[in-house]
Amino acid sequence: MEFDYTTLVQGGRPRPYLEIKIRQAGGTNEFDFYGIVDSGADSTAFPFGAAILIGLTDLSKFSQEDCGGATGETTGYVQEAEICVLGTWYRWKITFLPELNDNALLGRADFFRVFRVGFDELAQKFDITPHASND
Repeated sequence: MEFDYTTLVQGGRPRPYLEIKIRQAGGTNEFDFYGIVDSGADSTAFPFGAAILIGLTDLSKFSQEDCGGATGETTGYVQEAEICVLGTWYRWKITFLPELNDNALLGRADFFRVFRVGFDELAQKFDITPHASND
């Protein structure tokens, strides 16, 4: 399925945004997010505020990981959550980052294992296709 790069704010840079949903594993309260399809992200990450929105508020239930990225080193808080992509729900270990603002990053350890991804930077388009087996 092909998508155009989009901007979320006027004057913003076009990016490969995808509309997704998140909920607590086994939960029913869903929240809409935009995720950037990010081949540079090791795994899927959400702003820490998303964990609070879906009811993951007990820090003792998170595992912690050292994470590095464009903003430097930080601590990520990891817990399972469910992500809806193109109408299908997936349960992944999500890294919640206090320094991440607004949008999720859809990364290689989970998103790219479920979907075949292609980018056409010149045309400002991207393509995602589910792999035949999503085990």
